[in-house]
Amino acid sequence: MPLSNAEVVFLSACQTATGGSKLVNESCHLGGGFIAAGFRGAIGTLWSMDDRDGPLVAKLFYSRLFGQGRHPQASDAAEALHLAIKDLRKNESYERWIPFIHMGV
Repeated sequence: MPLSNAEVVFLSACQTATGGSKLVNESCHLGGGFIAAGFRGAIGTLWSMDDRDGPLVAKLFYSRLFGQGRHPQASDAAEALHLAIKDLRKNESYERWIPFIHMGV
């Protein structure tokens, strides 16, 4: 299925960038699946996260990605995640912000 407008997906759930224990060196996980399906970038988590953080980081991420009336692009996703996590780091311990990663462009 062609996904001509598939830029970035934000996977706000636990372990969306974690592969299985049988293929530890492979990138077979939900985030990698979205990239294989045609998305240029994906945000996922490497392990469990606090339930409060998925919606909070997503809100901060999308406010950066869509900020100032911009059209979201995958090439801006890494910076948008970095700035969102930077905001979270101001008030929270590292266990709350460290699970989030960017994959792709």
